[in-house]
Amino acid sequence: LQPQTNSLQNAISTISALAHNSDWSKQNAELCQDALIYFMTLKDRLTFDGLLPSLGSDNAPKMHVSGVDISVRPDILLNDSHGNIVGALKLYINKSFPLNDESGKYISTVLYRYIADNISSESNASPQLCIVVDVFAQHIYQAAKTYKRSMSDIQAACETISILWTAL
Repeated sequence: LQPQTNSLQNAISTISALAHNSDWSKQNAELCQDALIYFMTLKDRLTFDGLLPSLGSDNAPKMHVSGVDISVRPDILLNDSHGNIVGALKLYINKSFPLNDESGKYISTVLYRYIADNISSESNASPQLCIVVDVFAQHIYQAAKTYKRSMSDIQAACETISILWTAL
């Protein structure tokens, strides 16, 4: 798997040819073009030989952590030759607030646990193939093999959120 340059360039051309009926529509199209251009510079660092991509679901089930439902929604699922889901990509597209190493680690860890616990299995899911791509910051985060401390932190945060929501 490697994103195809021609497909990305075609998408950029298509977006630039769209007519805009509002300033918001024009700005949104420009941001989408920018994201695709930035993604093109990252694509060579994203190689998944032998894996088949499929789109993630817009209606993916939520991940339940300590009384909190988390919407993970992987953008791209990575399947092996047997059709098993072995990883996923989550695209982070925000110009104003780039991820830092800690947030990238937590998000990729949640992505890995989501794949292992909700749509695949522990034996099929690979932390190295659960990847968060901060498109504008040009950074790629992989889930660590040693994820238990990160998940413990996430569980503690969710417990706190659950208590606060109950109190409201």
